[in-house]
Amino acid sequence: LRPDERDETLRAATREVRALIRLVHLYIVRLYGVVVAEQGSVGMLLELAPRGRLRDLLDSSPAEVVGREAVQMELAADVVAAMAFLHAQTPPVLHHDLKSGNVLVFAGAVAGALQAKLTDFGLSLTASGSTLASTVRASGGTAAYQAPEQFDDTFTAASEVYAFSVIAWELLHGG
Repeated sequence: LRPDERDETLRAATREVRALIRLVHLYIVRLYGVVVAEQGSVGMLLELAPRGRLRDLLDSSPAEVVGREAVQMELAADVVAAMAFLHAQTPPVLHHDLKSGNVLVFAGAVAGALQAKLTDFGLSLTASGSTLASTVRASGGTAAYQAPEQFDDTFTAASEVYAFSVIAWELLHGG
């Protein structure tokens, strides 16, 4: 890595580690440790998600989710609970890259059930001010999940609700 790439990698990893240390919640992936190599690479030891990412599950085995209302509702409820937890922090935390690729899937407590947990807090930001209407000027995220205002670099908690609606559509249709 070039020195500027190394510095940016370390900054993003530091941001993600700091977020995961303080954001302990049932529906947010757990951080167990961090490894930093002299060459500038950073590795995070995270909770193992045996089912992988929601996006990959929808691509490889859509029948496990699509058309199964109880599974769809549980996965959606888990993501919503994690978002509510993030937005309830003081100041609110905005994930900034909410998408099905950043939702990990675990086996649920009941046979056939699935559980979702948010991951990838490398772009997460703390909203300034005391309300969820606070805006953050920052680029980032994945275009297919971005609310219209994000294309003008304005990001709010409502932008994350928009991203969740795309995830909900994917849960319903697999797309």
